[in-house]
Amino acid sequence: LGEPIGMIDNQQPLRSLVERAVSDARLPLEVDRRASPALSARPATAKVDGLARGTALAILLRAEGLLLHPEKPVGGTLRLRIASSYNNEAEPWPIGYEPDKSPGDTSPALMESIPVEISGFTLAEALDAIEPRLGGTPIVFDAFALRRDAIDPATVQVELARTKTFYKRIIDRLAFQARLKTELRVDEAGEPFIWLTR
Repeated sequence: LGEPIGMIDNQQPLRSLVERAVSDARLPLEVDRRASPALSARPATAKVDGLARGTALAILLRAEGLLLHPEKPVGGTLRLRIASSYNNEAEPWPIGYEPDKSPGDTSPALMESIPVEISGFTLAEALDAIEPRLGGTPIVFDAFALRRDAIDPATVQVELARTKTFYKRIIDRLAFQARLKTELRVDEAGEPFIWLTR
């Protein structure tokens, strides 16, 4: 699941995307009956289209309260299973991994220092303006946590007094104003992304 997931078609149900990604990886897939209805939803975000399949699927499924996990029954072959994340003791596929390198080595643009002042913008607007300057490092929201805690980045107003600092700190400070935290993660191929969660 280390290959890129490719373009996300938000008009197709999540089930089609999952089946395509898993089929390309040549792994059998089993869907728990309680998880099946949620797979009819459309993918929650298109920000994962540059990420590896494993991380991208984990993010998209989490948005619908689902998890992906590998299992190998006794005497059987390795397969992937999709199940509800509620009251589930299975180890979910991770939302990326902690980088082995420093933030500056993982995503150099994050440590670029710039003069900045932000006022009169929502969190979504501010991050949309910052993201193209991050050298291809996407900012991905935890849609499940945002929905659960009623946080809407498109309505949360953020501000930052005039200062000179680096992009990572800017993003951290803006996210904090929305009661979110940021985590620099890497996918299965070592590509970085910023995960905004609770």
